[in-house]
Amino acid sequence: MRHLAVLAALAYADEELRLRVSIPRVDEATMHERAFAEVGTNGDVREVELVVPKGQEPEGAALKLCLKEVGPGAGLVDCVVQLASHATVERILRRTPDDEPLPSLSLDVEGDIGTFEHAEGADFAEEALSFCSRVVREDRAKSIVKNCARNLKAQARRKVTQLLVDEQTDERRKAIEQAVDASLSQNPDKWKRARRRRK
Repeated sequence: MRHLAVLAALAYADEELRLRVSIPRVDEATMHERAFAEVGTNGDVREVELVVPKGQEPEGAALKLCLKEVGPGAGLVDCVVQLASHATVERILRRTPDDEPLPSLSLDVEGDIGTFEHAEGADFAEEALSFCSRVVREDRAKSIVKNCARNLKAQARRKVTQLLVDEQTDERRKAIEQAVDASLSQNPDKWKRARRRRK
């Protein structure tokens, strides 16, 4: 999966991507460098749609949306990094096969149910069915067990993909900071308008 994920992340997607994303409401007067990243999901948030056009990287669409929703303050880069990473994960998941082998991993199942362990090279489906059958105390052939196993696979794929994308976050942040600086120097009037819209 790692090899395919890298290829998918580097290539521009051949379809439009639409995602509902949460944007925190941050008071500019108290905003600091990590403000966007530190606002939790329990805070004051609103949902908006991020649209990444076909054939384009997500950073451009994320910057446009973050300028509108967060403004050109200290939280802008954090906003762009987070939304672009989210879009990249979704693109990778859509472009890699569900049955792509996964590396060794562990998943903490919600509700203190336990930890699912997968060993690289082992049959994930068999491991998941055995774990779910034990947890829900039902036969492996029951639909509740099969659904549980499917959910585990989806969570595992997302975790591996997110870790892959997180490995690139520092490079992505530097590139975004450079893009923001370049846009600011080339289009100062656009940034002034963005500030006025936020007031």
